[in-house]
Formats: sequence, structure tokens, C-alpha cells
Amino acid sequence: MSRTHRSPTRLVRVESQHPHANFAASIFGNLRYARGILKPFLPSEVSKSINWKTLKLTDSSFVDEKLKDFHSDLLFTAKTTSGDSMELYILFEHKSHPDYGVLLQLLAYQKEVYAKQKTYTPIIPVVFYHGKEKWNVRTEFAAPPAALAKYALNFAYILIDLRKINLEKVKISLTIQAILHIFNDIWDVDRQGALRHYIERIAELFSDENSDRLLRLILMYIFRVHDVEPAEVKKVIESVTPKKGDIAMTTAERLEKRGMEFGLSQGRQEGRQEGRQEGIRFGIEKGQYQAKLESAKNFYKSGVSVDIISSATGLSKAELKKIGVK
Repeated sequence: MSRTHRSPTRLVRVESQHPHANFAASIFGNLRYARGILKPFLPSEVSKSINWKTLKLTDSSFVDEKLKDFHSDLLFTAKTTSGDSMELYILFEHKSHPDYGVLLQLLAYQKEVYAKQKTYTPIIPVVFYHGKEKWNVRTEFAAPPAALAKYALNFAYILIDLRKINLEKVKISLTIQAILHIFNDIWDVDRQGALRHYIERIAELFSDENSDRLLRLILMYIFRVHDVEPAEVKKVIESVTPKKGDIAMTTAERLEKRGMEFGLSQGRQEGRQEGRQEGIRFGIEKGQYQAKLESAKNFYKSGVSVDIISSATGLSKAELKKIGVK
């Protein structure tokens, strides 16, 4: 699958430097998806202790300002199945690379949660990992001698390591399979044949109109991580499910529009020509020829100079003149 070169500009990094975390937050922020993933993959004794029908995502006020950069930190609450209506928290953290500071991060988060409570509700930390490297990070602090264990700080987090799970042997819905497989496949999905294999695996979802939002999330995730051409993705999808190829193009257009709005906003705020040009480049990055023309018109209406528009879009001044940009 062909690639285009992406310049490592500051604006591009601001918008898409956390594509894995942003996708994880979108997925696990949906209770249906969160329940469908956590329930079968938590340890059996833990999963059976949770009344999954009562699972809720907590108010964002629990998240300290200093921790908001970690976009995939989520805090759930649920009742237990013990019959006494006891509540517990599930602290969810996503990782795409091994993180040796994860214990301290989880400890800091628990501190923030407890600081806002009058009673200390139990917190179950869960780390969801889908990186390529082996997760060789401790899952708990050093255990003290038995005589001191009662008095020393220690806790363990539950690790869901997708590298070690055979998804074909787990009884989960096609929707959850699609989500977990893209977490696993995202590193190589730009390779020839890899995208086709993934699309073939989830082909049934394309015939379900209720899955369009999820499919757009998945495609946007792919576009943010890899420099793949939307037209090529469209061809792959159409080869598997002929009537759904346009979803790749419309998703790319949405991403393009978001990029244009982001770039122009930054350019105005900073008042710098460089900021505008980088924003334009990000906005048209995945656009096709017609999209470039529309982008040029919009930028021209916003007061961007013809020279910058021509440089950023690759359109000649003669082409721009034909559409009234002169």
C-alpha cells in the first residue's frame, strides 16, 4: 500500500500525537464496548464480583488537571454482586508501549480519587496493553516481608495484554472482535494485504448500519496512524463489500475538515504565517484533487494568501485562478 510523506510539523503532532490513546478513550468511553471488553478479559473471580449492568463512567471531575494529558485514563463505577450494594471503582488505563512509570501513575490517580471521597471505595486498576514489545513491567510494588505487609503500601493492577490472548478462542461479539483486532493489527495494517485481511475479518459489520460510527472510528484511527491513501482503502473495502467503499472517503473528508479548522484556528491565534501554512498542509494531507479545490476556496475566503495556498495544496496559480482564487 503506497504512502505519502508526512512532515513532522508541530501542528500535526498537536492533533494526532496520541492516536492510540484517543481511539482507546473513544472505545472505552462507550459503556457497551467497555463492558464487552472488560467483562470477558478480567480475571474470572473479579468479573463475577461485578454487577455489569450497573457499570457507569464517572464524572470527569474525578480527573485531576495534571492528569488530563493522559487521554485514556477512565474511571468506572459499579455495584458488586455480593448483595450488599457495595460500590467499587474500575480505574482503566490504556498503554500502547511499555511504561515503567505505570505504577506511580496509577497511584497518583488513586490519590486524586480518594481525595474527593469521604469514604474509601475500593479501586481496581486495569491496564489495557496492545503494543508490539513485550510488557515486562512490574504489576505491583516490591512485596515486603509477611510481618510488614499489613503496614506497607502495595497494590497490583490487572494487566490485559492483547499480545498474549488468542481472540479466536474467546467468545465475544463481532463488534468487540473488530475493536480488539484493530488494536492488535494497527501496527502493520498499512502493509500490502494486511488491511484486506482485517476488512475481510469484519466484513459483516459493513452490512449493519448501526456499525457505521464504529467503522468510522476505526478508519480514522488507521488514517491517523498511517499515511495511507483513502482511495486505496476505498478499493479494498469495495473488493470485500462493494457498496460501502465511500465510508473511507467520507471519513477522510471529516478528518481533513477537522485538520483545516484546527490549522486555521492555530494560525489566527498565533498570528504567524507559518502556523497557517502548517495548518493548511495538515488539512489537505489526505484530500483528493476536488477536496484540494474546496480547501483552496475556504482558505481564500479566510484571507490566506494565494502564494501560501498554492504552496500548501500543490495547486498551480492557474488552477487556483479558474476557481476564483487569484
